[in-house]
Amino acid sequence: MSDEVQRPAFFETWDIIRRAIYSQVAEAKRLYGAEAQNILIDEQPERTVVVRINGRPRGAVVQASISLAGDRIDITAQTDRPYGIFKNDTQVIEIETDDDRTIYVHDDERVTDPRQVADVILISIYDCFRPAA
Repeated sequence: MSDEVQRPAFFETWDIIRRAIYSQVAEAKRLYGAEAQNILIDEQPERTVVVRINGRPRGAVVQASISLAGDRIDITAQTDRPYGIFKNDTQVIEIETDDDRTIYVHDDERVTDPRQVADVILISIYDCFRPAA
């Protein structure tokens, strides 16, 4: 009998996405400068990450979770808007496995780069630092 603990099927895929989120947040801090240093990543139990901007009157909170089956990532974003109005947005990234590679599907776009998945998760955070059009 082996003492090795069996990890859930989603664990490896989520670990790759989690590392991509950290990498993309570090890149955003470099790109957007001092103001972006308040982007915080809060890891929740096993399969959820919350990214938020600390100390800003207007900002965003994004939560991303992988399903227990490992077949999708659920994203919930809440963004502050002027006059105390909040915008809530939910999205899903589907996860497919094909010939030992992982494919992420969002809005009919298929990608294999976990950094692109992290960018979809972080779009509400990025929008807080981009100039208004």
